[in-house]
Amino acid sequence: MKQLKTLLLYAFIIIIVTDAFSQSFAPLGTKWHYQEWHMNPSGPFSFSTVEVIKDTIIDEKYSTVLHLYVNDAQNFAAEVIIHEEDNKIYFYENNEFKLLFDYNLNKDDTLKYHLPSNAHLFEIGCGGLPSQPDTMYYALIIDIDTIQIADKELLKFYTETIMPEEYDFSYSLWDLGVFTKYLGSDRGLFGMSEAQCLAGYTGFLRCYEDNDISYLLHEPCDFSTTDISETMKSNEVIIYPNPFNNVINITIPEGKKVSFQLFNIEGKTVLKENLNKTSPVHANELKSGLYFYSIIINGVRKTGKLIKE
Repeated sequence: MKQLKTLLLYAFIIIIVTDAFSQSFAPLGTKWHYQEWHMNPSGPFSFSTVEVIKDTIIDEKYSTVLHLYVNDAQNFAAEVIIHEEDNKIYFYENNEFKLLFDYNLNKDDTLKYHLPSNAHLFEIGCGGLPSQPDTMYYALIIDIDTIQIADKELLKFYTETIMPEEYDFSYSLWDLGVFTKYLGSDRGLFGMSEAQCLAGYTGFLRCYEDNDISYLLHEPCDFSTTDISETMKSNEVIIYPNPFNNVINITIPEGKKVSFQLFNIEGKTVLKENLNKTSPVHANELKSGLYFYSIIINGVRKTGKLIKE
């Protein structure tokens, strides 16, 4: 009997510890695969993956670390730390946790939330940069529905952007779209700017997977590894830094020729270079903001986003 009580006590402790060090949004092992914004419906396409790479404890709060990877890049493009508590999602930035979403809200409630300063890198549109990190955003919950994935019934919150009374042109309106438990926003993980390109096609979530569920919307799931030629992978062109200031460095494999183009959010070419060696590309005259690049090497095209500070 004493042994049985001891076993039950251990089981109880394990349940408590497991519950304390877990979360439903962005648990360990989670991946989101996206198709990015593109100018032409037939391509070229750019893809991104958001992956939970580790967990950590910050201010005695269990959290997970997310990395954003664009196309087949080995180095991550952005990082964000997520914590979930009492059905609320927080991100950690500037030494504090800030509210991103609240699952406790009801229809007609107003969500008051913040955005990570690098939220624009996670979006699947081609909009502008978010406001300063301390900016408060507002969204009205216009409807709540559910979606069944495997044995889980997930809440879907339909949101509508609210323009604050103190709105001016320095404030960037942000669209959360439909925010689903586990999946995040359908506008990219954290939503996207309402200031979008005049042309082109918004990206979308291809699939989601964690240790419990797998949600496939477009097949194949990890399309970036099947659509980009192995030739590009074996002759990798590296573009850095991102964000950049006045110079974009382009590292080119020896003996290769590269065609580089940079477009603004209206789709207009603002830089064009034909390179046959590793070179800096000067961008002093460009305004700060979001740009899209196209690289062609050995007949294979690769696209992505660049930010000028």
